[in-house]
Amino acid sequence: MSALTNSALSGAFVAAAAPVGYRHSLPALAGQWRRPAAAPTAPRPRRAATPSAPVHATAAQPNGASSAPSPSAAAAYVKARALLRESTSPAEASQGLALTAGLPPAEASDVYTAALRHAHPPARAAGALGLGRVLPVPGGAPGRAATVAALTAALATDADAEVRAAAASALGALGGGPEVADRGVPALVRAAGEEAPDGEVLPAVVAALCRLAPPSAVAALGRLAVQGEGKAGASVAIAAIEALRAVGDDRGIPPLLAAAAAEGGGDPAVRVAAVRAAAALGASPAAPRGTAASTAVALDRLAANAGAPAAVRDAAAAAGSEVAAAAAAAPSPPDGIDDPAYTALVAALGGTTSPPGTRTLAAVRLRGYPSALLAEALAASHALGDTSEQVRSAAAALAARAGLIGDLLTTLSADGDASVRAAAADALLDVPREPLVAAAEAVVEGLARALKDDGSWLVRSAAAISLGGLPQAVAGDGGGDGGNSEVPDGAAGLAALGAPAAAAMVDALLAATAVGGVSGVRRGEEEGVRRQAVTALGFLGVPEAVPAFERLVASHEGGGATKMMRYRIAGALRGVHTPRALALARELAMDRVGYVASMAANTVAELEKRGVTTREP
Repeated sequence: MSALTNSALSGAFVAAAAPVGYRHSLPALAGQWRRPAAAPTAPRPRRAATPSAPVHATAAQPNGASSAPSPSAAAAYVKARALLRESTSPAEASQGLALTAGLPPAEASDVYTAALRHAHPPARAAGALGLGRVLPVPGGAPGRAATVAALTAALATDADAEVRAAAASALGALGGGPEVADRGVPALVRAAGEEAPDGEVLPAVVAALCRLAPPSAVAALGRLAVQGEGKAGASVAIAAIEALRAVGDDRGIPPLLAAAAAEGGGDPAVRVAAVRAAAALGASPAAPRGTAASTAVALDRLAANAGAPAAVRDAAAAAGSEVAAAAAAAPSPPDGIDDPAYTALVAALGGTTSPPGTRTLAAVRLRGYPSALLAEALAASHALGDTSEQVRSAAAALAARAGLIGDLLTTLSADGDASVRAAAADALLDVPREPLVAAAEAVVEGLARALKDDGSWLVRSAAAISLGGLPQAVAGDGGGDGGNSEVPDGAAGLAALGAPAAAAMVDALLAATAVGGVSGVRRGEEEGVRRQAVTALGFLGVPEAVPAFERLVASHEGGGATKMMRYRIAGALRGVHTPRALALARELAMDRVGYVASMAANTVAELEKRGVTTREP
C-alpha cells in the first residue's frame, strides 16, 4: 500500500472513531501521526469467533439508550463485527467502524474492542480512540476494567506508534477512576519513560497524564520537563511542565526549577513555562509549610543570574515576588509543629525508602496529635499518595481526623486499591462533626456513587455501612452493629445532615437493598452488599425501610429471602420504631431458622419495650 493511501485511510479510520470535539483536531493529528509506508504489523493471530452480543449488553445504557439493541442495530452490530475480523481488508474495516454511529454504547464498545485486534494499524488506532469516546463506559465497573485492560495492552504491546498514541489518548479521555488508577496510570507512566522523545507517542502520553493529573506521575513528568533536543524536545518539555502544574504536587517544584535554570541552555519558552509552573505550585495553599519561602528564594536566585536570558530573568523576578507574598500571607504555624517527636514521626511517614510497616507505624502514632498538625503531616509526607496501600489506608485515618473530606472523597473515588478505597469510606465516619455536616451532601454523593458503581464488593459494603452510620457520626452517638446491640435513633443525625443529604442517603440504600439492585460483582458478593445496605437502613431507622424489607422477605429470587438476609432484616427492624416494623418482626419470630427467629424475638421485645404496638395511632 502506498504512503498516500495509508495516510488517507488512517484519516478515515480516525474520523470514524473520534468524538465530536476530537474531529476539529483531525488535520493536525493526521499530520502528526503520518508515518512512512511499511508493511502493517499485525498482532498475534487469534482464533476467530462468531460475533455475539457483548457480555454487558444487558446493562442500562447511557444517553437514554435501551438495554437491548433494536433489530436494525443488532444487524448493524453483527455486520460490523464481521467486517472487523482480523483478516478483512482496510476498506472493510473502515466500513465496520462507520457502522458504530448507529449502535448503542455497549455494542459500539464491543466493536471498537474488536477493531483493536485488526491486522491494519489505522483500524486498531480507530478502535482505541473509539473506546475513549463511549462515555460513560458501558457495563459498570467490569466494563470499565475491560476497556482499560484493552487500552493498556495496546499501549504496551502494539508495534505501531499510531495505535499506541491513540491508546494513550483514549486512556486520558476515560478520566479518573479506580480502574484507570490501577492499570491505566501505571501504563502511561511506563510509556513516558520508554517512548522516544522525538516520537509520535510521547506527546499523547504526556497529554493523557496532564488530563488525569496523577501524583504518581510526578517523577516521570519531572524527567520530561528537562528539555530534549530540537523542536520536538521543547514541545514535550512544555507539555510535561503543564502536566506537573495540573497535578499540583509540590514534589514537582525541584524538577521545574531545574528546567528553569537549564544550566546547559535551552529554549527560553520552556524555561519561562517552568518558572511559572514552579511559582504556581510553590504559592499553592496545599503545599507544605515553608514551600513558598524556599521557592521564592530559588526564583530570586534565578532572576539575579546574569547568564540567563532576559525573558527568563524577568519571569523569575515577577514570579518570585508573587510567591514571596504568598509566603508572607501564610497563616502562623500551629503550636507543636517544631516538637522533635512530631517532626520525627512526619519524617518517618514520608520516608519512602523505609519499609511500609515503619511508615504505617508512624501514621498510627500521629493519630493523637491535633487536627492542624495532622494536616501539616499529610501535606509534608504525601502519605495519601504513598506507593504502599497499607500506608495510604493509615493516611486516610489521619485525613479524617484532620477534617480533609476532599482528600478522602478523592481517595474513595480514584485510588487504584480496593482496600484503600474502603478505608476512605470507613474514615469518613471519623471526620469531626462540623466539617462533616458542612460537606454532608458531597459526602453522601461520594458514598452513594461508590455503593452503586465501585467494582469491589468490599468498597460497596464499606460505603453502605458509612451511609448508615453518618447520622450517628454527626449526632455523636457512634454507629450501630447490625442488630446485635441497641441501635441508636438516627433521627437527630438525619436532621443535622439536612433534608437533601438525608433523602439521597435513603434512596441509595433502598436501591442497593432491592433484589437486582447491586450489579457488577459476583452473586455471593452481591448479596453481601445488599445485606450491609439492610443493616444501614436499620441504623437510619426510617419507616421507608420496612416495605423494602417486606418485599425481600416475600421474595424467592436472587437471594431476597435467604436465611442470612432474613437474619439481617430481623436485626435491622430494631432501629425502626413503627407498627409495621413490629408486625414484620413478629412474622420473622416464627421463622423456621432458629437464629433468625431468635433475633426477631429480641427485636420484638425491644420494640415493645419502647412502646411500639401494631395498633396504628
